[in-house]
Amino acid sequence: MSEVIDAPAEGAAAPAEAPAAENIPSGDLLGGAGVDPAPAPAPAGGGEDPGSWYDSINEKYRDNPNITKYKSMDDFLEGHLNQASLVGKKGLQPLGPDATPEEREAFYSRIGRPESPDAYEWDAPTVEITGEDGEVQQVPMVNLEPELMSETMKVFHENGLNNDQVSKVMNMFAEHEHARHQEGIDQFANEQEQKAMESKTNLMQEWGDKFETKLNAVNNVVNKFGLADTLKDSGLANDYRVIKMFESMIDKVGEGQITGDMSPTGGGFEDTVKAIRSSDAYNNPMDPGHKAAHDKLINLYEKRYN
Repeated sequence: MSEVIDAPAEGAAAPAEAPAAENIPSGDLLGGAGVDPAPAPAPAGGGEDPGSWYDSINEKYRDNPNITKYKSMDDFLEGHLNQASLVGKKGLQPLGPDATPEEREAFYSRIGRPESPDAYEWDAPTVEITGEDGEVQQVPMVNLEPELMSETMKVFHENGLNNDQVSKVMNMFAEHEHARHQEGIDQFANEQEQKAMESKTNLMQEWGDKFETKLNAVNNVVNKFGLADTLKDSGLANDYRVIKMFESMIDKVGEGQITGDMSPTGGGFEDTVKAIRSSDAYNNPMDPGHKAAHDKLINLYEKRYN
C-alpha cells in the first residue's frame, strides 16, 4: 500500500530540490504511471530486436526456422500474406485458357505429375480364372500392348495427371474391358448352345436312326485332322452347314479313306464298303482298277467276319 506523505509543517525547512525527471526511477508514484525511462538504443543494423517479438508467441514456435527467419512481426505478416497469395494463384486455382507452357509445366508439377510418362506406376487389377486342369490363377483384367500403353501414358502426362489419377482411370478402364469381354463370352456361349439345339433337331430329322453313326463319323474326321478347337473357337462346331459338308465328304470318299482307319472294326468300315461298291472301278469290269477294288472289298469282309 502506498504511503501518504504529509505536507511539511509551517516553519519547517524547505525540502531539498527535487531530482531531475530523467533521474527518477520508473515505478508507481502515488498510484501513477511514473516517468518512462529513456528508450534503449536500437539494435545494430536498425529494425526491431528479434528477441522482443519472439517473446510474444508460444514457446513451441520460437525455434521453428519458418518463424525465426523473420526479424520482426511486420516481416512475418508480410511473408505470410505473400505465401497465401502464391498458394491462391498457383496451387488452388485452375489454369486459365491463356496459360503459357511454362505455367502449365509448373502447375502440373505442383499437383504431383511425374517427371516423365514412363515414371507412372500401374499394374492391372486381376481376376481369378479356373483352368481346364482345375487350377485357379490370377490373371490381369486387361492386357495392353506396350506401344499402346506408352502412348496412353504420354497423353496422361501431357494433360498433367498425377499417378493417383492415372491409377483410378486405368482401373476403371480395366474393369470395363473385363466386363465387356465376359459379356461377349457369355453371349457367344448362349448363341452356340442355341445353334447346337437347332442343328441337332434338323440332323435327327434328316438322318433318323443313323444320327449317332453319322455324327460319330464326322467327329472322327474332325479329330483326325485336329480341327475341333478351331471349329469351336470360330463358332462353327455346331453349324449345320459345316456338319453337312463333312458328312457329304464322308459319303463320297469314305471315312476310312479320310482317317486312314481301314480296320474291320474301325468306324470307317461301312463307309469304305459303300464307297467301293459305288465306285466306277468296282462297277465296271473293264476298268483297270476293277480287280483291285473287288479284292479290297473281299479283304474287308474277310477281316471283319472271319
